[in-house]
Order: sequence, then structure tokens, then C-alpha cells
Amino acid sequence: MTTAQRNFAHLRGPSQMNMQQNAPLPPSERQNANLYCSAASGRSSVAPFMPVISSGTFPTMPGSVQQASEQKIIDLLMATDILPSKAVCPPKIMLKQSFEYSDVNCSPDICRCTLSVVPQTSSSLKKCGLPFGLVVHPFKDMKANTKHLSVLQSTVIVRCRTCRTYINPFVRFTDQRHWRCNMCGRVNDLPDEFHFDPASQKFGEAKRRPEIKSATVEFIAPAEYMIRTPQPACYVYVFDVSASAIETGYLETFCQMLTDELDRVPGDARTVVAFIAVDSALHYYFLDGTSIKEFVVTDLGGATLCIGCGHSGSRRTYSNLKIHDELQTVTYLQADIGGRVTVMSTVLPEVGPGALQSRENPNVRASKVQVRTLDEFLVISMNVIFKDVENLAPAADFYKNLALSCCAHQIAVDLFLMSSHYCDLATLSEVAKFSGGCVYCYPNLHMFRNSLEMKRFQDGLRRYLTRKIGFEAVLRIRCSPGSQTVATITDLHLLVRLSGESTIGS
Repeated sequence: MTTAQRNFAHLRGPSQMNMQQNAPLPPSERQNANLYCSAASGRSSVAPFMPVISSGTFPTMPGSVQQASEQKIIDLLMATDILPSKAVCPPKIMLKQSFEYSDVNCSPDICRCTLSVVPQTSSSLKKCGLPFGLVVHPFKDMKANTKHLSVLQSTVIVRCRTCRTYINPFVRFTDQRHWRCNMCGRVNDLPDEFHFDPASQKFGEAKRRPEIKSATVEFIAPAEYMIRTPQPACYVYVFDVSASAIETGYLETFCQMLTDELDRVPGDARTVVAFIAVDSALHYYFLDGTSIKEFVVTDLGGATLCIGCGHSGSRRTYSNLKIHDELQTVTYLQADIGGRVTVMSTVLPEVGPGALQSRENPNVRASKVQVRTLDEFLVISMNVIFKDVENLAPAADFYKNLALSCCAHQIAVDLFLMSSHYCDLATLSEVAKFSGGCVYCYPNLHMFRNSLEMKRFQDGLRRYLTRKIGFEAVLRIRCSPGSQTVATITDLHLLVRLSGESTIGS
């Protein structure tokens, strides 16, 4: 028996040491013995720790044949098949009482709870250690196999007078004239218009209304539910046309994609589309039929708009990109109607009030560390995991304040970053995060040198241009007695822009 085997057997007890005098160690134990030997002798080559999963119900004797055959070593860092190949269907909701219509619950693709069973007490929730929340996709695309979404247009929307809950399949009708709210228990009057069935165009029972048949319906909101009249869809595209941006070929791809998909862009006859390019000066273009007029503004600090909101503009910068100038100009441009701003950027803004400096330090990077003992290996691993990385926090609040200004004017900003160098994503993403927008990152994008990334950019851009979109929405989540909505600010969410991918967690 070698020194390592004798030491390892000593840890397991004297009886086991005698049994293993003439028998070789199993592979799993031989690896543990080598790990212990390396740690004890001061070697720097420590084998990575991998968990051992046993398929048995009860623990087996170390070194037995049963243990060696049932144990399986899994490398969590190299395993690529952690998630199942097929989607896992959510559990079926079991209602306590029978309903006239079986499929009354909301689709789990639209609204789903994190728990399939809600604990009755807060102490039970604390014991289980699982988060209790709600994931909502308010504007998700309906699947082909889902039932038709009922769209209702009525001057009267029935709601509870106390908690303002909409009438739904879970309320109870005390008689033909009254219904009891399932949230607060108040008995409310039922208007005569609610007895009219829009499907059959006849008066009948209130239980045949679409609001009672399904938990998901869409209302054409009357005027009292609107802050202002519906505004036209406004899309502003801001392009980086610097030399490095032109070289990537993204601008040619975008123009071709927009030309092909222009008829599928959501909107009506009032839709407004504007273009802004960024270079050493601001270039605005007045489009009037077949004629195009260009307005150039070289003083970016005091740039003023010389065209109206309903016209297309373009601005470009050659040396230093100024995202803050373009967004401030767009905010003034769309202040009256709101809309969506799409910013294409390839370089870091380095001048103006929103200038950023590269915080990347190539001298401070991960390097090889000499590990002498197992304790040192564990300590170093924990320090790497919990180390506070400064570059993950924004460098300034300028872009956050700019996003809040855009949000106040119902403007959402989407950011496309296609830089091959440091672009300070932690700071620039603030303008999209706090305005209800999204960040799309395509590193090292190039038409010829990185065709795979360009293909991903084309597919994402096609979906981005043609997906359905909603503006100026408000989301409110109501809970029954015994539950409470705990949010960062409030249970009322302002949604400047909604799309099929928008997700809200509460």
C-alpha cells in the first residue's frame, strides 16, 4: 500500500484499512485519494471537484461494488444537456369547484405563477424556500392551437365598484341583476347591456358572455380609459455611419431588410418613420414626395430641429459618436406623440455631457493562481464568485436621467450594439432599461469576416421590424384577500412600449 492509500484508508477507519491491504482502490476513490495526496504533499495540481450522484435510496459502504457501479460523476461545467430536449408542460390547474366551461383559466403562456400550489400560510411559504410570484406576458403572440381571443367593443365595461376588478369567470351571480366579486366579496349591480350576447346578437343569460367563458379577453377601450387620443405609430431609426460602422456592412443589411419588410411594419395610414444618421454633424432630411432636402447642423451642443415631427430626419457623425446628442434631439422630436427609437451604435461615446471613458484595464485580468492545498482552492473559488466587479455598475446617471425623460414623453429606446471593442454596456443599457426598451448585442459583427453573426442580426432584425407592438400601456395586478403584491415601486406599471417578447415579473 502506498503512502497516499494508507493515509486515505486511515481516514476511513482501521477496519477498512485492513480490508484494503491487498485490493486496489475503485476509480472514484482513487481520484479522491489523489486529491487528498496533492493537498497534503503541497502540490499545485489539484483535480477539479465534481459532485457524485448516487442512484440508491440509502448510502452504501464506501469501497463496495454496489457503490462503484451506481455512482456517476457529472461535470457541471462541461455538461451541455442539463435542460430537457422537449418543453416541459405546466401542471394542469385543478379547480375546487366545477364550472360550466372547463377551459376558463388564462393560458400559462400569458400568465403563470411560480408555484403550482399556493401555500395557505406565510410560514408554509417560508419553509418551502421557493419564490412566490407571477410572470406575465401581456402582449404575447397567440399560438396556432390556442383558442380565439375575444375582442369586445362596448360602452360599458363591468367592474367591481370597490376594488375595480373586471368581471371574470370566477365571480358568482346571486341573481339576474347582481354579481359577487371574487376579490373583495362585494355584491355589484349587473347592467342590462351585459345580458346581450355579441356572438348571437341576442339578449340572453349573462353566463354566456365572453368575459364569463374565458379569463382572457380584449376590450376596445372607450374614451374614459384613455389619457389622450391614440397617437400614430412613430418609428425613429438612428444610425451610426462612422467609418468603422460602414465597414461592418450592417447599414446595407438594415436598408435592404427595411425595404423588404416595410409593408409589414405595424401601424396604420398615419404611421411616421424617420431616419437619423450620426457623424461629425447632424443631417436632417425633409422628404416631400419625390424631392429631398438636407439640413446640416454642425453645432451639436446647441442643435435645434428645423423640421416638424411628421417628417423624416437623418443625422450622422464621423469621428466621435454622441449618442446623448441624438437621443436628446429625438426626445424633442417625438415629445408630442411618443413612439419607438432604434439606436445603432458601434463605438463608445467620448465627447459631450454623456461622454464615457474606457474602464477596461487589461492589466487586471484573471491569471493562473498557484494552489497548494485544497483549502486554498476553495477559498480562491469563493473569492472569484463573490468578487464585486466594478465595471458591472453604470459609470454615470446621465443615461438613466435621459431614459426617464424619454419615458415621460412615452418614448421607448432600443439599443443595438455592434462594437468589436469596449462599449460600456453597463452604462449605455440604462437608456433602454428605464425607458421600456431592449438591448441587442451583436459583438464583432461583420458582413464577410463573421457571417454567422450577420445571419443572426438579419433574423433578429426581421423579427424586430415586423412583430406586433403596442404603445402607452398600463398594467395593474390585483390579488385576492390573503395575498399582497410586493413590487419595487407599486402594483401599477407604466409600459411605454409592448411587444410579443415583453415579460413582467411581480
